[in-house]
Formats: sequence, structure tokens, C-alpha cells
Amino acid sequence: MKETQIRRNCFDIAVRSLLLGTSVVITAVLVSIGVMQLGRAKSLAGAVGSQISDIEQRVSESDVMAFDGARVNGSDVVNFCARYLDGVSEPGDAPFVVKIKSAGEVCSGSTKSFVQKLKDEEGPDYIIPYKVFSCKVVKNENKVITEVVFERR
Repeated sequence: MKETQIRRNCFDIAVRSLLLGTSVVITAVLVSIGVMQLGRAKSLAGAVGSQISDIEQRVSESDVMAFDGARVNGSDVVNFCARYLDGVSEPGDAPFVVKIKSAGEVCSGSTKSFVQKLKDEEGPDYIIPYKVFSCKVVKNENKVITEVVFERR
């Protein structure tokens, strides 16, 4: 009886050893699959992050980019300048420079004093409300808006 019990115990030990070995192999495979998927998720997260940054930049610039290539009245030019430059007192604080080309002359500015010049009916930079201008938005190599140019037509 002891001999059959010993054989049975050896058989049980062998089965348990096989089950333990199989469990270790399956665990190792699952862990390695998880690590591979984590690497893929990191690269995916990086790609999605850069796309979200691009979309955020486009949305924030959409109001200005709506003027690119458009023909607008002088009153729209003054309103545009007032919207983006009225709160700016120092030239370095402006989001971009506005240039206005009219009859071969160019005036440019990036502060609220520039907006006041455009509104001053007695001044040389006065914008006549009904005159037509074309607009061009200029970006630098980093795709940041640096200038908005209005040219009288």
C-alpha cells in the first residue's frame, strides 16, 4: 500500500510541477504582451498629443486666419486692430504686428496708440471706413502669426 501511495504522490507531484511550469510560462507571455502594448501606447499617446497641440493652435488662430485672403472694408480693418491691439501698451506684448499698405505708404503698429492713429480723422494714418482692403496673414517658420497685412485695393 505504501508503494502505491508513493507512486501516486510522485504522479501528483509531477502533475503539479507541470501545472506550475505552465502557469509560469503563461504568466511570462502575458507580462511580455503587456509590456509590448505599453510601448505602443506610449508612441500613440505622443502622436495624439502633438495632434491635439496642432488643433489647439488652429482653433486659437481661427479668428485671425478667417481674414487671410479676404477683402474687407476699412471699418473692418479698424475693428480688427481694436480687437487685438486695444489692450496692448508695449509693442513686445502684442500677438503680432499689423501693417497697412495704402497708396505706396506703409504704416504699422502693435499697440493701442496705433489703433488711435487709425481712428483719428485728422491724422495721416486714418482709415476710411468704406475703402476696400485685402488681408494677408504672415507666419514664421514655426507657424506662428507674426504679421497681418492689410493692403488697400
